[in-house]
Amino acid sequence: MANAKKGEYKIEANGNSVTLKYTTNALCELENKMGLSIPEIGQKILGGENISFAAIRTLFWAGLIASGPEVTEAEAGELIDAIGFQEATNGISHAFALAFPEAGSQESSGETPEKKM
Repeated sequence: MANAKKGEYKIEANGNSVTLKYTTNALCELENKMGLSIPEIGQKILGGENISFAAIRTLFWAGLIASGPEVTEAEAGELIDAIGFQEATNGISHAFALAFPEAGSQESSGETPEKKM
């Protein structure tokens, strides 16, 4: 079961189920492969910019790293075909947004979050 509080987003479509999560390692892989910073990638995903099929496959692949680091981009493409392009792109958008949750009530209340080591 996907845990949104941990940044996980589950896609269930056409009898298939995958969970996307953009971890630190996944985000680093994205920066390296796409040659863009995370804010630039986020703008492309969440800002409605045109994006290539290759970029979508790379984004989907990076979201799968947490559940299977050995997954290839070709396998990610096959999963996109299995669940459907629209489901995959919606999943990317949702999972990427979950990777950067708003600070929420602590900022608005003036509270400083505690650091845990």
